[in-house]
Amino acid sequence: MFVKRAETNKGVIKNYLIIFVLFIVLSLGLIFLDQFLISEKIIQAKYSWLFIVLRYVIAILGLLWINRQIIKSRITFAFKFDLINGLVWLIVIALIIYNLWGITLGDLDLSTSNQEDNFLFCLGPAIFEELWFRGIIFERLTEINYKKKYGLLFAIVFSSFLFMISHVIIPDYTSPIAMLQQCIGAFCLGILFAVIYFVTNNLGLTMLVHFTNNLNSYFSLTVLPLLNNLSDMQLILIESGIYLIFSVLIMSVYKKINSKNRL
Repeated sequence: MFVKRAETNKGVIKNYLIIFVLFIVLSLGLIFLDQFLISEKIIQAKYSWLFIVLRYVIAILGLLWINRQIIKSRITFAFKFDLINGLVWLIVIALIIYNLWGITLGDLDLSTSNQEDNFLFCLGPAIFEELWFRGIIFERLTEINYKKKYGLLFAIVFSSFLFMISHVIIPDYTSPIAMLQQCIGAFCLGILFAVIYFVTNNLGLTMLVHFTNNLNSYFSLTVLPLLNNLSDMQLILIESGIYLIFSVLIMSVYKKINSKNRL
């Protein structure tokens, strides 16, 4: 069913579709099971969060197993201390501060079932999606295309496109404008995540930023004072532009350092 090691771009796409379908089946199955057990009064609704935990535990462990046995992408969490990593860490810290701006401990009160669910929907996808889109898809696309002209650019853009598509296929919104905002934000953020992972080989950094970005979406009710009067679309465009600027800056410094090292 899976394409072992996926030596072509088509193989990567096929594996992506298979994993996507499996995740949908898993998610829907657990949702229906949760609702059935509640309707039959076997469990109380306040324990629904356990099914979210179960969903992502199964998904993450399953993804790691599939990768180890079949796809064999190299997933790394390297920690290096040099100029380029220092730059990335500064950008990551800035993004975390921005994402957590306006979130108080009161906002993160997990005493209610709804807040517990929201927190898990911040944490679970941050781990699962980074393993999937950066650790597996981007890694394979990079290995396949790196020696080609613009091969790295293709790997960054196409993995980000798949990341965007996955957020659109199962939308949590009904407005076309909201869908467009989601597309723009997910695509540009995917580019930044791919660049960060390529330069640092540390998937933990993208997971951390991804997690805090999700927290911002679910829990933050305020933005920086300078951005208070902007519409949602204007805010998304500014944020996405910053993601792209950071991406170009990181790659420019990375290439400059590498060119000096080759001299």
